[in-house]
Amino acid sequence: MPGLLGPRRAPGRPLQAEVREHFGRLLAVWIALEQLPSQDNSIALDPSMTDRYGDPVPRITFSVGDYEHEAARKGVEVAERIFDALGATDVKHIRKGRFVWGNHHMGTCRMGNDPATSVVDGSLRAHEVPNLYVVGSSVFVTGSSAPPSLTIAALAIRAADHIRGTVRGR
Repeated sequence: MPGLLGPRRAPGRPLQAEVREHFGRLLAVWIALEQLPSQDNSIALDPSMTDRYGDPVPRITFSVGDYEHEAARKGVEVAERIFDALGATDVKHIRKGRFVWGNHHMGTCRMGNDPATSVVDGSLRAHEVPNLYVVGSSVFVTGSSAPPSLTIAALAIRAADHIRGTVRGR
């Protein structure tokens, strides 16, 4: 029965039809996990190699541990159960067994209370250079599987508040 504004239709049906027509049925599952901090992963200046200006280049030491491999394995297992429950028929593992990192470099100027194990304090001020503040994900002690933008913004506000208080003599 037509309503005042035209024939009644179930909401969303035209969109569902449009999606089916143009996109078919495709489901992707992305497995995101957090890497545990490791003393073995580091960035240091390489004393044996220099750039074209004679400055030492960074030496990156990086490995993935048992925790990350097990988390990825369990993630694939859960994804497979999801596909089985949905009755999926053409399942492809695009990167099974390989890690793809989000390129959010974190932890190279670690935040902490001890200058022997960290670069900046809780206000993001460098332990060894009192008028230097480091704002960014490099101060993270750990990094999540989610983008770090909001945490970086919150830390920037914290540093700005501390600097303002220092300038005003508080």
